[in-house]
Amino acid sequence: MKQMQVDRFEEGLAVLVDEEERLYPVPADSFGFVLHAGDVLAVEMQDGKPCRARFLAEETEARKARAAELMLKLKRRP
Repeated sequence: MKQMQVDRFEEGLAVLVDEEERLYPVPADSFGFVLHAGDVLAVEMQDGKPCRARFLAEETEARKARAAELMLKLKRRP
């Protein structure tokens, strides 16, 4: 399993990005659950392509909290 994040959506595709910043466009409905930008997934690969995924709620929330904290710090800068 490989951890990936939903980076964005383009023309019906969800663009996933892994820790090495490689991009994987997949049909947005290919995993059987609704994807949102920023979601973190545990992705099973087959022949170099994502084939199954599990939503990682705790990791998604942790990343969103870190991003919000960074935004606050940037807004407070003079």
